[in-house]
Amino acid sequence: METIGEMIAAYCERSGSTRQAIANDVGVTPNQLRRKLRGNAPIYLDEAGTLSKILGVSIEDVYMASPRRRRPSKLAN
Repeated sequence: METIGEMIAAYCERSGSTRQAIANDVGVTPNQLRRKLRGNAPIYLDEAGTLSKILGVSIEDVYMASPRRRRPSKLAN
């Protein structure tokens, strides 16, 4: 499965859009978007909804492709 970053890169290539334009549409700065795409910050539901509309995928697809979702969980001792 593609990561959310790969999905956005493919969208930008197809559409001629930029990550800055996507960040503006989502309502975050380009730096905040970068942090979210790397898994260093959460993608909130409203942001996932906007990304899903931009990319033409479901909100579930956005979350499943998120690095935070794909990280292995820590086991409690």
